[in-house]
Amino acid sequence: MNRIKGGLSSSLRVWFLTLATLLMLGATGANAQPNQAVEYNIVMALDEGNFRLSVDPDSKAVGASEQSDGDHVKWLFTHLGASRYRITNVALGGKYSLSVKGTGFEVFMGNTGPYSGQSWRLSERSDGGTQLLNKASQDKNSLLFDPGTGAVGMPAENDGNQLQNWYLVSASMSDREVFGQDPVAQDDGNRLPASWSKPTDVQPAFFFAEDVPDSVRDGVPEAMQAAIELWGNYGPVEYWVMGVDPEAGEALVEEFCQRRDDAKQWSFRQCMNRETKGQHSLLDYQQLGADALKEGRPSGSAGHNGGFQWGIHRFASSLPWGMSGKFGIPGDEDQKGVFHEYFHAVQHAHLRTLEHQARYKGMGPVWFVEGGAEYMAVYGHATAQARGMLRVWDNGEFAATHKQFRKIMGGKFRRAKEWDREFGCIKEMVSISYDNPCRSFFYEGGAWAMALLASQTSQDVLLNEFLPQLEDKGWEAAFVATFDRDPDTFYAEFDAFMNQRLGDVLSILPKIN
Repeated sequence: MNRIKGGLSSSLRVWFLTLATLLMLGATGANAQPNQAVEYNIVMALDEGNFRLSVDPDSKAVGASEQSDGDHVKWLFTHLGASRYRITNVALGGKYSLSVKGTGFEVFMGNTGPYSGQSWRLSERSDGGTQLLNKASQDKNSLLFDPGTGAVGMPAENDGNQLQNWYLVSASMSDREVFGQDPVAQDDGNRLPASWSKPTDVQPAFFFAEDVPDSVRDGVPEAMQAAIELWGNYGPVEYWVMGVDPEAGEALVEEFCQRRDDAKQWSFRQCMNRETKGQHSLLDYQQLGADALKEGRPSGSAGHNGGFQWGIHRFASSLPWGMSGKFGIPGDEDQKGVFHEYFHAVQHAHLRTLEHQARYKGMGPVWFVEGGAEYMAVYGHATAQARGMLRVWDNGEFAATHKQFRKIMGGKFRRAKEWDREFGCIKEMVSISYDNPCRSFFYEGGAWAMALLASQTSQDVLLNEFLPQLEDKGWEAAFVATFDRDPDTFYAEFDAFMNQRLGDVLSILPKIN
């Protein structure tokens, strides 16, 4: 995922989902998978989502926290069948479950067991949120948090006020929005079929807001087609591109939601509730572009936003400024951005799990995921242009064509050294979290780590050796089998490599031809 400021920096986008989407698991009857667990934060709709349901790991008291990270604010929803769920906390493990007891319906973490007070049902609200109802109250009372008193409880009367309105927050690369209706046949309840990991004949589908110029409508598919020619066609792919006009953006969201509804993947109303409201919705990409244009700053975003439960790779993008001739950014930069995002499809195609945490961890550390995508994008983009597979734009205030491959990588090296010097980022390379001061290093320094590994093996080592082993062996074992040392040994080697001069490290880069 790239969020671009001035065409340079990148970060992961975090996806907000309504709890109502879990209803679809229970609503699909035979398609629902009992004992399927999915991890989320539980966020109160009021106060702009500042409060998250949390637990004190020592006292096991249930409360709310303004802290957005940590296992104490991560909750696992396990489908029990019949539209009911058990809710456990990651910090405490499965031994304890969110429970209610007594006539006052006290909320607490109780020992997990076959108790009615640990059986939760989700009730969709007309405003897009969800109430959490408990079987001990015969589903008449719902979970409430009062930010004024800090109390979490179950009021005697379920009056549907905003203190009882909740949302899910996922920090996943996957949106995992629907769990019960998967259009792709699965080999078990929680895995995509083997065909998911093989190239397909299905061509990517592109969708553009009405105000997106023809230069973008031509440039984005052209870039992806070049990437596919280099790496293979892993799909199906849906790529949604926003412009800056609000009405055109809303019309594109309607098209997206109608497409989901027609395929019986997500109801139109639920989709519109999710994708038109607030930060991280599909419409947010339009707002990002409109704000950037209004403020005169070249910022935007693009990302692989999951879609696995629908059997697709779902992408979304704000308006590509270079292909639009704005802000002095060359269209070549936008081409590289498409390459980066599409390589995430290649990576995700080699994992078949639909379980959020398993996929998140299975991809490996952030430097490997994002650094791998960034290096493959820079190298692949340069190669495609040099071979005449891709047009050269060269229309900006700076150059970013295949002729600047070494210069682009040199800039990444200098910035990576600065971040490592300031934050000790090489020591953080084990991290699988994007919430890290070394996040930018994981992209830029990670690209150099991948360049080093590729120079010792081959430029296609990820495609031909590592990724084909990922599903069966797991990330670390596949790394050892591919690169003939464990990650810690490589980190020590990379530390020494990064202490060299720029002129010395540039010598490992391949020639572009």
